[in-house]
Amino acid sequence: MDWWIFGPNYGSANGTLSLATALTQSEQDDLKTELEKIKNDVPFNVVKSYSVSATGASIVAKGPWGGIRAGGITLGFKF
Repeated sequence: MDWWIFGPNYGSANGTLSLATALTQSEQDDLKTELEKIKNDVPFNVVKSYSVSATGASIVAKGPWGGIRAGGITLGFKF
């Protein structure tokens, strides 16, 4: 059993987000613009790379995360 009242949490995460669909040139340009904004605006350089093509897009992200958790109980069972 784990019981917490208030406290910080910190960790890291990584992953790839993929989109498989047909994109027009206009959609590709718009998506590249938005992804560049996200890459530049998100702190800690989380978006490592992205690619956009006529057949879809993908984003590679890796970085830290942090937060505050407040109040909870966790029960665990071993099998």
